[in-house]
Amino acid sequence: MRKMLGLAAMALALAACGSSGGGGGGGGTVACNFAADGGCLEWSGASGAYAGYKAAFDAECTASNGGASVSACPAAGRAGTCVVAVGAGTGAFTETYVFYTSHYTTVEAQQACTSLGGTLK
Repeated sequence: MRKMLGLAAMALALAACGSSGGGGGGGGTVACNFAADGGCLEWSGASGAYAGYKAAFDAECTASNGGASVSACPAAGRAGTCVVAVGAGTGAFTETYVFYTSHYTTVEAQQACTSLGGTLK
């Protein structure tokens, strides 16, 4: 989970840098899978600077030990999915932390999600 939190901090910094920027683009979702650690992080936003976020997110993901940039976190084997909404308006984005049964129980996923200030789904 520590690796996912480091990546989340990087995503927050990227959003803060680009949230006031204009430009076109509809945004999207990027994901980083930490299969060896039983977790995955998705970041989605509607910022005009999405392309820049994606490149930096992908680079940070692969630089993190064991991270693999993927289009979406795998659906199978989830112990819980934690949704954290950050910001408001055009600079808002969502972080989705996915915890897998290979490393987490539902109770552990709930505890981790609560510590992140999110809602477990």
